[in-house]
Amino acid sequence: MIEYTLLLFIVFAILQIADGVTTFKIIKAGGCELNPVVKYAIENIGLVQGLVIAKAISIGLGYFLLVNSQATTLLVVSCIYAAVIINNGIQYYRITNTK
Repeated sequence: MIEYTLLLFIVFAILQIADGVTTFKIIKAGGCELNPVVKYAIENIGLVQGLVIAKAISIGLGYFLLVNSQATTLLVVSCIYAAVIINNGIQYYRITNTK
């Protein structure tokens, strides 16, 4: 059986990937990145590269939380990212349906 914390980390990683994909779609549709760190990366190394590096760093930080017994923090951050992805979907819908 998969341990709870490992499952939580897998969910966190999937949420990071989903955030990257939805952010990519929003930017390609004419939207913008609101996170200043990710925006800087995108502007300086490119859309795909910036998102991949930002998401890899986020997943790495999630792993750091996992190995340091911070499952509750990882759960809270995962919930926040779930809300971010829902918001991304709403923003994508607004951008693509107002043109």
